[in-house]
Amino acid sequence: MASNGSSSTVVGEMQSSLDRVRRQLSSTSTRHLLQVLPALQEHGYPLYMQTQLVLQAHKEAVNSLGENGPAKLGTVATVVAVANATAIEATKEVEAAMKVSLRATLGSTTNKLTKGQLDDLTIMMETLRVKDDELHQLLQDIRARDSTINEIEEKLQEIAEAAETAASAARSIDEERRFFTSELERFA
Repeated sequence: MASNGSSSTVVGEMQSSLDRVRRQLSSTSTRHLLQVLPALQEHGYPLYMQTQLVLQAHKEAVNSLGENGPAKLGTVATVVAVANATAIEATKEVEAAMKVSLRATLGSTTNKLTKGQLDDLTIMMETLRVKDDELHQLLQDIRARDSTINEIEEKLQEIAEAAETAASAARSIDEERRFFTSELERFA
C-alpha cells in the first residue's frame, strides 16, 4: 500500500509538472511569435516557414502532454526539449531579421536626408575610412623602418666581419713582430 501511495504522489507531481510545461508552451512567447508572423510574411522573410515549424513543434508538444501515459513521458520530454531549442534558434533568427529590417528602414531614412545634414552612420563611416587610411599609412611607415633596420643590420654584420678580419691580421702582424724580435735578439 505504501508503494501505491508513493507512486500516486509521483504521478501527481508529474501531472502538475506537465501542466506547468503545457502552460509555458502556450504562453505569451507563442502569442508573440504569432503576432510577428504576418509582418515577416509581408517582408518576404524565409523565417516564416521556420517559425511555422517552431509553432508546429510546440503544438505537438502540447498535444503530447495531453496524452500523459507513462510510456509517453520520455518522448514528451524529448519533444519539449527539441521544441524549446528550435524556438530559441528561431527567436535568434527572428531578431536578426528584425535587425536587418531595421537597418533597411534606417537606410531608406538616410537616403531622404538633405545634402546639408549628416547622420550618425555617415559620420561613423567617414571616421572609419579616415582611421583605415591612417592605419595603412602607419603600416607603410613600419615597413619602411623595418627595411631600414634590415639594411643597418646587414651593414653592421659586414663591419663585424671586417673587424674580425682586422683583428686576425693584427694578431698575425704581432706574431711576426715577436718572431723577428726574437730573431734579432738571437743574432745580437
